[in-house]
Amino acid sequence: MKMAPMTGINVAVGDVILIGEAPAGKQYPRTLHIVFEVTEIHGIRRVQQEATCSLDVAWVSVKKLPDLALYPDVGKQLYAYFTAESRHTLTFISNCMARGYW
Repeated sequence: MKMAPMTGINVAVGDVILIGEAPAGKQYPRTLHIVFEVTEIHGIRRVQQEATCSLDVAWVSVKKLPDLALYPDVGKQLYAYFTAESRHTLTFISNCMARGYW
């Protein structure tokens, strides 16, 4: 999955960690956020100002996740996921139409 236009990196996507919805507001439509496990990272991280409103791209300690201001606001859920003894994920199907349309 290419994230280079926004962050300067390309990643190999693993399973889905969580899915969340941001309700519609005055400025933004309803948005579905899907957070994936990343199994490989390539490239040099940097914010591409012309492609995103993000302020920074950073690696952070799992311990800091509950208190970070993230978009979407999933720091507490990610902390719980990464510190759990067993991790439950949803399988990511990159092409769920591989056999075509019926």
